[in-house]
Amino acid sequence: MPKVSSAYETKTITLPSYPDSQVLIKTKVLVEDLIESDQKEGWSEYLCITSRMIKEWNFFDDQEQPLPINEDTLKQFPEEDLRFLMQEIKEFTQKKTPSDKTS
Repeated sequence: MPKVSSAYETKTITLPSYPDSQVLIKTKVLVEDLIESDQKEGWSEYLCITSRMIKEWNFFDDQEQPLPINEDTLKQFPEEDLRFLMQEIKEFTQKKTPSDKTS
């Protein structure tokens, strides 16, 4: 019996500014991810799709509490790390609409 959760795999990456980081990202974008991000523009769209592609990570706040994976948290990272994350997931988030034709 197929499970929707098995539609994608994950891969672990390390951010340039944090050599000990482990960020687990999905290898396929889901329709719900695209719908959510389509309602935004510019950096907000990138932050949204990036936060939705991250499954888990090992980042904590000053009180040793896990940082939530969301747009507000991503705004706290250096720009180079956000660009690195976006580049890593770019191939999975190329927007395709139902009318796009594949060759």
